[in-house]
Amino acid sequence: MLLPIWAQMQPWIYWKFVEEPDFGSGPEIHTVLFMTNVNVEEDVSTIGKWVTSEYAWSQLMAGKKETDARLGPLAAFAFSPHFPQSLRHRLKLSMNVQEYPPGVLVLPLKSATLKPFSKTNLVAFSSMGMLDQGAVTGLRGESLIVDPGCHPRDAQDALSMVVKSLPKKMFIFLTHHHLDHTEGLPTVYKENPEAVILAHELTIKRLGKVAKKLKCIPIADGMTIIIGSEELQVIAAPGHTDGHMALLHVLSHTLIVGDHCVGQGSSRLDATSGGNMKDYLATTRTFIRLAPRVIIPMHGKMNLWPLEMLKGYIRHREDREAKILSCINQGAHTAFEIVSQAYADAPPAVWPAALSNAILHVDHLKECKQLPEQFSMPFFRRSCGLGFFMRCMACSSFTRLKALCRKHQALWKASIISVVIGGVWIAWKR
Repeated sequence: MLLPIWAQMQPWIYWKFVEEPDFGSGPEIHTVLFMTNVNVEEDVSTIGKWVTSEYAWSQLMAGKKETDARLGPLAAFAFSPHFPQSLRHRLKLSMNVQEYPPGVLVLPLKSATLKPFSKTNLVAFSSMGMLDQGAVTGLRGESLIVDPGCHPRDAQDALSMVVKSLPKKMFIFLTHHHLDHTEGLPTVYKENPEAVILAHELTIKRLGKVAKKLKCIPIADGMTIIIGSEELQVIAAPGHTDGHMALLHVLSHTLIVGDHCVGQGSSRLDATSGGNMKDYLATTRTFIRLAPRVIIPMHGKMNLWPLEMLKGYIRHREDREAKILSCINQGAHTAFEIVSQAYADAPPAVWPAALSNAILHVDHLKECKQLPEQFSMPFFRRSCGLGFFMRCMACSSFTRLKALCRKHQALWKASIISVVIGGVWIAWKR
């Protein structure tokens, strides 16, 4: 709790060093925890309260809204000696993982994803006991992993260790088909060939041959998955792709969102796999109505204030679409003209990645009948090819060259002066 400056405290004693997992999206934050004895006689009810470990556990596992009282990861770690044994310790995992809320295991693994990220989060659940044969109907298993997308050369051993540690009646939940979410499937098959893939039917159709060696069950919005006594609800989440799915851990109200959200910045939608801006905005609003307490993206760190992030996503998309429409109204007709103007706040090196979202924004504007009559969709589509990427490459190279020249401007000036002085000296000697 927060303590008033007049609180009487004993000397601080070092307790533990908490090492945050490397999520591959920037420097990890490590924390040193200290302990002290406190004697507070004054009323501190206006700034906090003392809580028991039982109350802390109930707030971690049973809070339903973002506005409910909560404990963050560090506070949860401080209480952890008084909680039931963690999933990480029950599985005897030696690697550095994040377990928040308790029972929701997140392990970032090296993957073939796009910058600024370098890892995909593997999420794991385990019953560690008898299956609950309660009244809730749904798919029942003993363990579940989400998006095993690790690169085989870099993270295969870690994925193998997790799969071998989990009970064999395993589900593999795939949020979508992209390689950085499915590349570890052969490793899962090697360690547990009886594991069952749960994914949207469109995702299943796009899986590779090795992945299809595993049994696949198509899933749909509203289905329930039960792991031991833990209930997980399937949420349809189209937008990033047409078969994109999310998963809600009902007890802790934690939402696993795949690539709909990312740890920093905004998600790149896949226009080649049914990505759709209207669907993306609708899914974002669905997530807002769900009001999750925690969001776990598959790239980057979790978000403890998801409603703010989700509302920010809508504002960002609406602002970007307004910029694109403004560019079109001012005469932009080609992909390069639209992207270079609407994404002028981003370096040219990222314009190729922005093209997919720009295409979907233009499609959305057309669907909403906001495009001017003189704008030609066929012409715009034709301009999205090789010529666009060549012009982006030229702009990026020019930008880097300008930066290099500015960086070494003094050196260039000194070199020119040296050459001039040398020339004068040689001429004078002659």
